[in-house]
Amino acid sequence: MDTTPQEIAAEQTRLLYASALLPIIVSVLAAALLVVTLWTEVDQRLLLGWLAALTLVSALRLRIVSLYSRQGQDDPANQDYWHFRFLVGNYISASIWGISAFTIFPENSLSHQIVYFMVMVGMAAGGISSLCPSFRAVGGFLSFILFPLILKLLLYLTLPSLLKAFLVFLFRSVTVSGSKKINLNIRENIELRHESINREKVLKISEERYRHIFSNAPLGILQYDSDGRIIDCNDELVRILGSA
Repeated sequence: MDTTPQEIAAEQTRLLYASALLPIIVSVLAAALLVVTLWTEVDQRLLLGWLAALTLVSALRLRIVSLYSRQGQDDPANQDYWHFRFLVGNYISASIWGISAFTIFPENSLSHQIVYFMVMVGMAAGGISSLCPSFRAVGGFLSFILFPLILKLLLYLTLPSLLKAFLVFLFRSVTVSGSKKINLNIRENIELRHESINREKVLKISEERYRHIFSNAPLGILQYDSDGRIIDCNDELVRILGSA
């Protein structure tokens, strides 16, 4: 019994949802911290609007996680549907973070820009541990969250901004490469675990068939060890010996 792609995909989806709760909450907390930090540097209406949008999407994602825990885990036929719902929420959340490069980026304060970069890089790096079960999830997340920032830096057309854009792009490339390796390891572990489970099922079926034949055979059957001691026999042998 080989592990099917559907079984692997279902396990990947389960891992995504199992580790989704904390990153979603941390994302909102990080956004709130960023808004507080930029409160005096950026239009407060933009800050509140951006935070409200991210909070709303995060609440919807938490709702999907809750629905999956009650319905999706027992619905193996629709794992593609649940995976798609996770990807949509993940991509929208990452896009809102990415849009911040054009809406709440602190243009005139280098110190606040440093804080902004730290939060963005932290969000990108933090997504790896929870999203690596699906390479589409982690790859899309890193792209949506970092490419707008790269574009923003390129538009300045200054040497420092071009250097920053290159460093962010390099960070994304290295992170995606590492995420792909982690994803492959996760898939291999899932395959090995399912193969082990399948082997146990096959062995159990074989043992049950053997026990059925052993118990119901019309002939007397016995088992003995290397020392010639009888260790088991079927009822037919007991009947034959008892009637002899």
